[in-house]
Amino acid sequence: MAQYEAVMQEIQVANPSAYKYLIERNPKSWCRAFFEIHRGYEVVENGFSECWNSVLLKIRNKPIITLLEALRVIVMIRLEFMREISENWEHDVCPAIRNKLELIKKDRVPIVTYNYFVFYSHETPKIKLFKITANFLPAILLWAYLELFKFAAYCNTNNKEFLTSTFSLRLAFSISSTINMDNLTNSQGKKNLTNNQRQIIYKMLMQQIVDGKLQHGTLKHVATLFSVSKWTISRIWHDAKLQLQHGSLVDVSSKMANVVGRKRIQIDYAQVSQIPLRRRTNIRSIAKAIDVSKSTMHRRIKEGALRPHTNAIKPDLTDDNKKARLEFCLSTVTRSLTFHDMFNVIHIDEKWFYMSKPSKRYYLVPNEIEPLRTCKSKKFITKVMFLAAVARPRFDASGNEVFSGKIGIFPFTTLEPAKRSSKNRVAGTLITKPILSVTKEVTRSWLNEKVLPAIRSKWPRDHTGPIFIQQDNAKPHIDVNDAEFNEEASKDGFDIRLCFQPPNSPDLNVLDLGFFRVIQSLQEQEVLGSNDELVSAVKTSFERMPSNELNNVFLTLQTCMKEIMKVRGGNNYQTPHIGKGKLERQGKLPLTIECDGNLINDVLSYLGPQTE
Repeated sequence: MAQYEAVMQEIQVANPSAYKYLIERNPKSWCRAFFEIHRGYEVVENGFSECWNSVLLKIRNKPIITLLEALRVIVMIRLEFMREISENWEHDVCPAIRNKLELIKKDRVPIVTYNYFVFYSHETPKIKLFKITANFLPAILLWAYLELFKFAAYCNTNNKEFLTSTFSLRLAFSISSTINMDNLTNSQGKKNLTNNQRQIIYKMLMQQIVDGKLQHGTLKHVATLFSVSKWTISRIWHDAKLQLQHGSLVDVSSKMANVVGRKRIQIDYAQVSQIPLRRRTNIRSIAKAIDVSKSTMHRRIKEGALRPHTNAIKPDLTDDNKKARLEFCLSTVTRSLTFHDMFNVIHIDEKWFYMSKPSKRYYLVPNEIEPLRTCKSKKFITKVMFLAAVARPRFDASGNEVFSGKIGIFPFTTLEPAKRSSKNRVAGTLITKPILSVTKEVTRSWLNEKVLPAIRSKWPRDHTGPIFIQQDNAKPHIDVNDAEFNEEASKDGFDIRLCFQPPNSPDLNVLDLGFFRVIQSLQEQEVLGSNDELVSAVKTSFERMPSNELNNVFLTLQTCMKEIMKVRGGNNYQTPHIGKGKLERQGKLPLTIECDGNLINDVLSYLGPQTE
């Protein structure tokens, strides 16, 4: 530092202006005394150094003279190798720069394309041919004048007379501004013209016809413009003339389609169907089984020749289960051979909602940083169980909502005082704790204290008759004859009853059939950090669920009942789709689904011997 100050004083005495110029700038950017000697970048390794170290790996233990000689040989071999590669270039510009120019060219649409010829003298004409756009016109003119001055100096030096008339800069060919430069040049460096380029060539040739003949030199100019042989343009023109003579529509497209190139690999799909399903779980295994490449198999899947299928495990049904399912479906069919409107049925069920999933899919832009999600253990992600209750929505004649059908969603949580202080709260603060073990007593308490009051407050006043709460056969659910529940359910003039759905039949409950999936997809879009935030997000998602979608789930339930009867109580059926969204937009959405009388008779005859 002392040396720096001494030198600066000398500079101030010698040249005050220089001293003023330097003192106004940060010395860290120009003075070696302020340079940091430690690394200034947190990444110590880099690809360039690693590549060079790999080259030196075999010679670094040699004596110094031998090491330097080996380095000289390595550099000479590298230079010769790159020189041989450059000799095979088709253009004067290296491929890396040409690729960058092609990217720039795609972002810029040229106005007019020109060819320029520069002649130095009549005796020894030296021709320079350029393909440029109007955007580069000032640059090429400047280059031409510089060449002109150099030639003038050459003439003066060699005592030759300089004639300005020997220099000419003329327009050789012009193209309409509507033609994109991408159509004129082959950006991929291929020799074969595209069909679009061939069509442009035909139009250009037709514009150069005078008195029924093509102007002299046109074929050569067009061939130069597209960087192809003159004979390629000649063949295109010959084919076009033959088609014009026969009066047919001119088509100058390439005749190589389906003739050249690799032939399509044939796959025996009957052989694919014989492969065991356990070996058809991914592209790699099925490609190996039929001895084709993974890329070929991937293309066939994209074409639709093979379809991916996600298979979910379904409950194993006994004969008694199937019988109960058929009887339940028959009980919902009216005398008019339609399913009951289900306006007096409330579906309840429990579901775990998690703070986050172990694996999530995101869609990122190419340069976006991948998100980092962390937790202490993937096996113990925070979760809360909810009890949901929904009924079928109701609408008036104009389609306006009268009753949303959403009774409520109630978390199984309790408020407990914090035992110790933390950075988030002091000891004694009430915090939300999930109930991890739900028993019959807890279920009875939630039904009596939360579900029944919500039903009485939200249920339509014009409804008459009993209201049924349908639940599955889980052990924590209370019996239909529970005295405490029946006493609470008969208050305020209501007749609310419990009923069970058939065993092992989640497809007969609208919550499991689709409503829970919609709520979960909405809840997973929120950023959660505590139990209170999770509870709030689930309740918000429950309220955001459109009532018309809930109504559609009830219609899907009726179509599933119809399919259950077709398969005689089984669950080996595909969920049917009737285009509910389209029917709703057209105002043709049915209130109930019709049931075929022959199907009813078939089910009755199937159950008859068993019931006897």
